Amino acid sequence: MVRKRRKPDFSGLPSFAEGPLLMLELYLDESESGRTRPLLVIAGYLADAEKWKDFSEEWTRVLEDRKLTHFHAKELRSGNAKLYRHLSSTERRTLVVDLARLTVKYSLLGVGSIICLPDYKAATSQRFRHKHGSAYGLCIDTLLLMLSDVLIKTGEPERVGVYIEDGHRNAGEAQLRVDHYKRRTEPIEWPEGTQVIIPAPKTLREDFVRIGERALVSKQRVKPVHAADLLAYLIGTKRSSGPDADLFDGIGDMLVKGRPHLFRVWTPALISEFAKNLEQSDAGASEHNQKLHRLRRILGSYSVKTEKFPQGYIHDVSNLSEEEWEEAKQRLQAAEKIMSETGRR
Repeated sequence: MVRKRRKPDFSGLPSFAEGPLLMLELYLDESESGRTRPLLVIAGYLADAEKWKDFSEEWTRVLEDRKLTHFHAKELRSGNAKLYRHLSSTERRTLVVDLARLTVKYSLLGVGSIICLPDYKAATSQRFRHKHGSAYGLCIDTLLLMLSDVLIKTGEPERVGVYIEDGHRNAGEAQLRVDHYKRRTEPIEWPEGTQVIIPAPKTLREDFVRIGERALVSKQRVKPVHAADLLAYLIGTKRSSGPDADLFDGIGDMLVKGRPHLFRVWTPALISEFAKNLEQSDAGASEHNQKLHRLRRILGSYSVKTEKFPQGYIHDVSNLSEEEWEEAKQRLQAAEKIMSETGRR
């Protein structure tokens, strides 16, 4: 399903379209909270690869000064967590403030997608979820599409490396969704000598952000994931009572005020609308496949071979005369104009 494009207003955000940037990298982590109505949050930060290197060096120094090997927001609040047992409440508070300041200093943009898992299950059928994936996959797709709204650069989209923390049960699905998005947004490369009869829709492959390197990464070794962990935890966790209740007070405001952030909250109404639109798109795709079958049958009557590529279909008509090819095209057009992604070679 191809969305209708819109140009959002992100005041204060750098203009990515004015010139080339160094390689951009997005680091994501997830958080689940709540028992009766579990909330899934996937969030993280975008920055230039060189900036992430500087960030990682400073972040490592902050941790080493506290004799820490890594950062995990959930454990920071726990008084029993071995990782932070040697730090007082005041020292923990100073730590999280210092880390939030580093995140503001080096990141370009924060993103987050939030969905209540029972809402997704209630609005979708088992068949729908089997075909289109879980709420986790929806959140991953949402984040990538939100980046495309910001990194608009028609004709030469930015490439973004996507790195996701590997310690979650949904990590495998995350890889699949990123790979699927990558395939859908790569430029069309028809075989040499192909003459495109009817060009494929260009928006998805020419305007949307493209994926560079993608990988699952370790939270212990990759420091930008720590910043993603902090943001996901702050979004997904309500303030609790107890001696450490104010540990994270104001940290979310510090991050949001310091850098632009984009959030998508999937309400029950939005989930239902999304599912309805996708089911309609499925119906359209089924009809399109039937039309393609008719196209191949007509071309087959001229002994024309049809070859399928990820971007669509092409047809080897080198054995036809110009008159035969014109006749074939007239029959195809009479059947219906269905060659949205076909070519001639």
